[in-house]
Amino acid sequence: MQAVMFICFVIVSVAPMPLLALSDRPHSRRALLIGIGDYPQTGPRPWRRLRVGQEVALYRQVLARHHGFRDEDILTLEDDRATGKAIREAVRRHLIEAAQPGAVLVLHFSGHGHQ
Repeated sequence: MQAVMFICFVIVSVAPMPLLALSDRPHSRRALLIGIGDYPQTGPRPWRRLRVGQEVALYRQVLARHHGFRDEDILTLEDDRATGKAIREAVRRHLIEAAQPGAVLVLHFSGHGHQ
């Protein structure tokens, strides 16, 4: 069986209107906040440690205070807890399976990017 997944990236800090206005269901919001700042230090030029905990905490605060997200609507995965398997599982369970029609979904990643 083939599954198709659409993920909406929302920059909440510059959104012109509250996310609350995007959905008439008061609790149809789900957010997954991922922060990875502690990478294995290997190779001749290892990546420096990032302070992503504060950024993830600020996003959580903005979602709760300004966009109607409840604490249980927001799942955070940081550093050792943010494995590939854990992220895929969280997207599936917390965002996709728990979402209702018309839900607002937020996926935020803080960390280094590399291809």
